[in-house]
Order: sequence, then structure tokens, then C-alpha cells
Amino acid sequence: MTTPQRSRHQPEGIVSTLRIRETPRANLTQRYTALKTITSTMTIGNTIRATLTTLENAQIENAQAEAEWIAANRLGTTRAGLHAAFNDAIDASICLDIDSDARRRASREPLQYILGDVEFCGCRIEVEPGVLIPRPETEWIIDFLQNTISSAPERALDIGTGSGAIAVALASHWDAANIVAIDLASAALRIARRNAKINAVTDRTTFLRGDLHTLPFLDENFDLIVSNPPYIRSADIPELDPEVRLHEPLQALDGGLDGADCYRSLADRYRSLLVPNGLFACELPGDPPDLVLDLFQANEYSDLTIHDDLSGKPRLLTGRNPA
Repeated sequence: MTTPQRSRHQPEGIVSTLRIRETPRANLTQRYTALKTITSTMTIGNTIRATLTTLENAQIENAQAEAEWIAANRLGTTRAGLHAAFNDAIDASICLDIDSDARRRASREPLQYILGDVEFCGCRIEVEPGVLIPRPETEWIIDFLQNTISSAPERALDIGTGSGAIAVALASHWDAANIVAIDLASAALRIARRNAKINAVTDRTTFLRGDLHTLPFLDENFDLIVSNPPYIRSADIPELDPEVRLHEPLQALDGGLDGADCYRSLADRYRSLLVPNGLFACELPGDPPDLVLDLFQANEYSDLTIHDDLSGKPRLLTGRNPA
């Protein structure tokens, strides 16, 4: 007998892996009931194997590790803890939750949204759909600043804060620093404030909705300004991985025709916001930075420097407001 091929849009799940018949009318309650009847046969190991099948069928990279992260997240343990309990029975409701998460990942929803948080510079940062996921490249930038700035800034500004990862990491590292973080997205600011609370820095972080042209703090100068602006060229957006293109907020990605729209605004406004000799740090896309460097040179900043990341790509532009 020939088994019909499963549609690429119908990822294999735990329930179907165990040959529980699903019909077009099957709903969540029916699937739960079916799964509950065989819960005695389900172990953590079986569940991980079924989850792995779901992810592999969807051609997810690092499927083994992601299957284990999904299971560990629902079980409240670590990947090492999973292996120690590989033959233990698993509750039917948790098994169904893992199945649901695996299907979400198979549809190319980012793993970070499914797990609900990421680690960033030693801080726990919650993320959800509508908020840009913090990148390792940005984490490298914050590590670089924390290791190279000799004395903590009294006041710092984070432009386009998103999840608040940068603001929270800076406040966590510098006990004496007060951080103002701005963003245009209300959903992002809600998450950012929550992350400040999770990491116990609410007393030294202020989150405001707006941009450099709308917020009334132009008479307040900062010792440090950090920004991770949108820098992807509009024409390149359709070529992004589906995890990014379909799920992360476009306004946090799209840098306009040449990818430099936000850099123009930043180059124009930094000087009015920095104290004399104040430092700015601006993330770069990793491409040749000639255009961005030209914008800041035209505004006569001093000590302009391009810093390469660990992979040798130009990742950070720093400079100072002339004294």
C-alpha cells in the first residue's frame, strides 16, 4: 500500500506521528482526547523524536537542538535534564503543547518567539511577535562598549529600543547610569518595560514613544547614544529568511532604498543630543560602510572609527561630538 505524501504545508506532528487519525473536523479537544488515551506509551524520548521528525520534515536547520529546546521549555528543564529523564513518562497536556510548538516552528515562526525569551548580555529578555529579536551581533556591540568605556556614562540614550535589550543590558552593567530608550512601536515599549522589570532596572530606565524629531528632550544631553537602526535595503527584504521576513516587524528591518534612511537622521541629530566629547555607537549591517561613514563625516564628528566584529565584518561605527 502506498502512503500518500504529506503536504509541505501540513507538518508532521506528535499526534500524527503516533498514527492518531486526524480528520478535517478534528479540533484541539479531539486531538487532546486521542493523545490522552495513549499517554502511557509516551515518554520524553518519544516526544523529542516526534518533534524532531516535525522539524526535519520542514527542513529546519539544527532540528535536533531545536526539538530539545522546545521540549525543555515546556517541561521547565534544560537540554541536559531532558537526557537524564529520557525514559520518563510525559503528561498528555504537555505533550500536546510540545506538538503545538513544533508545528509553529515548522511554519517558520522564529524559535525565540515560541520559547518566549532569549539571553542577551547576561539578561533575560522576553520577546514576542511584533518585537525584533535581539541578535548576537548587537550583543557583541554591547560587550565591546562595556569593555572599552572606562567610566560609566551618567546618561545614555537607546534609539529604537525594540525589546529593550540594549537599554536593559547597559543599565544592568552600569549601576550609576540612567538610560532613556525610545521607540515608535507601542508593543515594543510594553515588552521593553517588562524586561526592565524582569531584570530589576526600572529605577534607571525610562521608555518613551517617539523618535528624535517628536520627543521633547532636546535640551537634555547624553554622554552615550547607542542605536541599532533598520539597515536592510527595501529591495532585499523579499530575500530574507521566512523567519525574519514573515514574522519580525518590518519597520525594524527596512532601511529604505539604500538602507541608510535612519543613518541620515542619526547623523543629523546626534550632535544636538550629545554632551561635548560625548560618544555615539551605531550598529552597521556588515557591508562596506562607505555611505554611512560619509554621512557622519559630512556632519564633522570627531574620532570616527569602524570596528570589525568577531567574523571580521564592519559592525560598529563610533564617534564623538567635538568639544
